[in-house]
Amino acid sequence: MQIVTLEEHISFPEMANKIPKAALGGFGQSERMQQLIPKLADITGDRLKSMDANEITMQVLSVDSSGANLLSPGKVRLLLRSIMT
Repeated sequence: MQIVTLEEHISFPEMANKIPKAALGGFGQSERMQQLIPKLADITGDRLKSMDANEITMQVLSVDSSGANLLSPGKVRLLLRSIMT
């Protein structure tokens, strides 16, 4: 049997760090969120070990917005251009 998990969230620091801190306010600053940040960036190590341990065949990964939804449309376009280049 194959097991596929959907919408497993990932967030890469290279992208998240481009969001202005002022736009985030307190978003993502809790102690628990700070513990999760490294796990959200992991697409190999512990994630693959967990998949193997739980007999998961495949994961469909979704990139977390990391606060991009808090920016104006113009700033989101600039952010996306900086990430895509």
